[in-house]
Amino acid sequence: MLDDPPADVLLEGVSGAREDEYRPECEMVLEFIDEVWTRRRLHRVRDFMIRDLFLHTIGDRTVIRPERYQSDLLAMVGPFPDARFTVRDIQTNHSPRYAGLRVAVLWTMHGTYRGTPAFGPLTGRPVTVLGVSQFLIQDGRIVKEVRVYDEISLRAQIEAGREEGPQVEANIY
Repeated sequence: MLDDPPADVLLEGVSGAREDEYRPECEMVLEFIDEVWTRRRLHRVRDFMIRDLFLHTIGDRTVIRPERYQSDLLAMVGPFPDARFTVRDIQTNHSPRYAGLRVAVLWTMHGTYRGTPAFGPLTGRPVTVLGVSQFLIQDGRIVKEVRVYDEISLRAQIEAGREEGPQVEANIY
């Protein structure tokens, strides 16, 4: 995850080369991540998603509709005002049994903890978070996203960046 991302993630991600299937849908998902997540053009959520969109994310939270999706995204990036997202892999699976086309995206978020103090006092230090989102596409629009990311790692990076007090070397055994 510390290496540069693949040059053309649609042809070859970190998991290797793949067939060039469902390119328009994958390009739409990549544009969505760039426009809405990284550039914070929240008004564009409606350009990519249906009105009754469904997001299920960490903490067993579920949100429905564009306004709540926008709020959830702002809560995720609010502590990191310079957060940018890098797509490292993308995979597709089409199955009528599972409601259509699913596009899975492995991504990293890089940002500086200098925004909303959601995790305690701000540190001004950079963090990197690994996450994956699975988008369900129907009729060219996103209808559902399931998003998982490593909040424990995020909290550990923030805590490690505090440098508060002297280093304690304790052996409890």
